[in-house]
Order: sequence, then structure tokens, then C-alpha cells
Amino acid sequence: MPAVTQPHDLYFQNLMDEIRQRLTALEMQQNFGIRDASGLIRAQGGKLPNGDYGFAVTDPSGITTELNPIQSASILTSEGTSSGTPTNLATVGPTLTAHVGASGSALVLLGANIQATSGGAAEMWVAIDGTVQSNPSAQLSTPASVVSASCMGGAVVTGIAPGDHTFQAKYQVGAGPGPATFFDRWLIVQPI
Repeated sequence: MPAVTQPHDLYFQNLMDEIRQRLTALEMQQNFGIRDASGLIRAQGGKLPNGDYGFAVTDPSGITTELNPIQSASILTSEGTSSGTPTNLATVGPTLTAHVGASGSALVLLGANIQATSGGAAEMWVAIDGTVQSNPSAQLSTPASVVSASCMGGAVVTGIAPGDHTFQAKYQVGAGPGPATFFDRWLIVQPI
């Protein structure tokens, strides 16, 4: 605090003006950062350099990763399909929207309780913006020898354009006779 060298009423007026200016500057900055001992920003929150809002961390090699929130959705309804290609069930989804950062990557986890016809198999896939992912790791399937199982799987999906994207589960009979039934279906997306 500066020394008082002026009348008290003027001093307090000037002090309040300075506080307002500093608060306005802080408000305009719209972010905060945590610096390491060398002065480099290692964690940042608020408005990020890419213009988006969120949290980001920078590793020792200087690579910055935006941390976006985990999104999840689930459907309890038991529904089936006999389709041999990925399709929607009567209750579409689960479906969610997630914001993918500059890395273009997201960890996608999916699961369900699945019942397949004896000798058949069932599959659950992930579609991003309507396109079913061809990555076999982004798919969940039961072996033909298993009639009923609680299954889960996941994969890191790369090459996604930064921005908001719709993730949705799709279903099909994998091999052998149908139908396949899915219940307690869930989908989790963690942009990385």
C-alpha cells in the first residue's frame, strides 16, 4: 500500500480507482496460471491460448494438453436387433456430445449386458458424428460361445477434428444367428 501523502478522502478515492483498474485487468485476462520455478506456465485455467475455455497442463517437454470434462450417458432399456451392420436400437444411443481438444483424441469406453442367440455373437460399436469407427478396439463383441455376458471395452480414438462431436452407440449381430439383445447400455468419453 502506498504511503499517505495526500488528504484521506483523495487517498481512498485513488486507492479505490487503482483496485478497480486491477480488477478490470484481471477480469479481462479471463484465466489463471501456475508457474514452475523457472517461470514457465505449467497449468492454466480459464480462457486458453486457443481461444477455448477449460484447463490445460504443460509437461516438462513443453507439450500442452487441454483437459476436457468426462461425458457419460446410459440407457437401461432391454432392446435387440438382428441387423448384420451397426444400427440403432428402438431407443437410440446412448448418445452424448463431448468437446475434443487440439490433440484430436478421446478415450471412448462402452459397455452393456448382452444376450446373443446360441451360436451367435453380438457387437456394440461407437459412431462419431454418425460415422461408425472402423477401429476394432472401438467395438465390443461377445464370442460365439457366450450366450449372455456383461461386457465392456474401450479405445483411444485419434484423428478427430477439434470441437464438439456427437458420440453414439450402435449395435449388430456379429456372427451366427440373431437376434442379439442389449440392456444397461453405457458410453463414456474422455477427451485427452
